[in-house]
Amino acid sequence: SQPPYGYVKDPQDKKRWIVDPEAAAVVREIFKLYLDGNGVGRDLSKTFDLMSQSAKNGNIEAMFILGQLYKSGAGVEKDQKQSVRWLSSAAINGHKGAQILLGDMYETGDGVDMDHEEAGRWYDMADDKNRAAPAF
Repeated sequence: SQPPYGYVKDPQDKKRWIVDPEAAAVVREIFKLYLDGNGVGRDLSKTFDLMSQSAKNGNIEAMFILGQLYKSGAGVEKDQKQSVRWLSSAAINGHKGAQILLGDMYETGDGVDMDHEEAGRWYDMADDKNRAAPAF
């Protein structure tokens, strides 16, 4: 089957989809339009659906946005556990924004137990210049 727009078949594993780097900017812009309601009517539920689908397919930026949606309760019931799950997935895959946000959350106890050591771990990861860049 043909992958959806924004993905291509992995040349090393035809059963796996990977992010199409040429389409990444367009996909991000579409997500932003839905999130902002710019030209498409603000539809947080549709944004959530798009983010969920993309995050489950390995889209790191979508993981980050999905974590933020769960954290804020925008377009979905607020769920700190799911927020941390998706933010952690993005952070582990190199998303600097997710790493910093998790550091902030652990430093202040925002939705998680305050843990300065865990906060430092996420901040250190965000500062590590040797980590691979995120897919987006």
